[in-house]
Amino acid sequence: MRAAARFFGLALFALAAAPLFGDVTLDDILKASGGTLAWEPDLGYGVITRGENILVFKPDMTWALLNYAEKVPTGELRRAPDGGILFSAAAARAVEAALAGNEDIRAPAPTGDIAAGAGRSSSVAASRIAAIVIDPGHGGKDPGTSHTHVFDGKTVDVVEKKITLKVALDLYAELKARYPGLKIVLTRTTDTYVSLEQRTIIANSVPLAPNEAMIFVSIHANASFDYGAKGYEAWYLPPTYSRDLIDPNSLGETTKELYPILNSMREEEYTIESVLLGKKILEGIQGVVKGAEIDRGLKEEPWFVVRNAKMPAVLVELGFVTNPEEARLLIDDAYLKKLATGLYNGISSFVSYFDSTSGFTE
Repeated sequence: MRAAARFFGLALFALAAAPLFGDVTLDDILKASGGTLAWEPDLGYGVITRGENILVFKPDMTWALLNYAEKVPTGELRRAPDGGILFSAAAARAVEAALAGNEDIRAPAPTGDIAAGAGRSSSVAASRIAAIVIDPGHGGKDPGTSHTHVFDGKTVDVVEKKITLKVALDLYAELKARYPGLKIVLTRTTDTYVSLEQRTIIANSVPLAPNEAMIFVSIHANASFDYGAKGYEAWYLPPTYSRDLIDPNSLGETTKELYPILNSMREEEYTIESVLLGKKILEGIQGVVKGAEIDRGLKEEPWFVVRNAKMPAVLVELGFVTNPEEARLLIDDAYLKKLATGLYNGISSFVSYFDSTSGFTE
């Protein structure tokens, strides 16, 4: 996530110190350095953390990356017969020395849910989501999609911008109550026009500490020429779409050559996190509508706000204003409140899962 990366489905190991000699296994390095290991099978990266030092390595590289700033030569990393990773003795000594380079070794940040009233110490904030940006689609002179229906003899205009703002405000209230220490940001709070460019500028400009992270959720309503189409869905940026997520000027002269690799790593991480966020939100909505509506699933599309938000991001379609049955629900405050709760449940589930895993920073 911005200024922070997250791994999911990690196995964590914490081992005491031991000497290094001969061909050195990963467990030997952990014992010698007193570090902890996080392994992400989907990306194929390992991350060793000791105090404030973080070493990222990958079996097909001949070097590891220390704190996103220094290359540590490792030579070819070999596979042992049991599938483990072997370092040369020289590489193991280099890795141990790199991890011990910062004497300010601190206890690991506690894990667990960021519950309301729990507070956010600096150590906790350094490895957890610090901001959630909620984007109510359209507004002001841009009504979004709309459709006119006749309900109980009355003509009713079902307008996207009204739906998205109502849900976003309810969602904001729920998130703020649960996470008072987080920055909960709305791109608009009234029926005002905010351009697509402004929305992503707002998100990308949220101030974060070096180790903090954030997510972006854009809320919309759908329409179709097929009036029978109905249901909710979520969209994320296709992994084939490439963004500039790391500022090359933030890299030292010795690491600027690593920009393509670092940017690609960040893109992969954001894709995985966006997919997980989208899945959690869909599960959250399904949990409150109880099968009354159709889950249309998670899909890929380079929507503007998604491709320009430099963080894990999803766009959620709450339902079809063109479907008579669904449109009636989308003008019902009680139902919109229910959808807000579903979004909240999904986001909260994502935050809890994210908060329980390890990560590394740039």
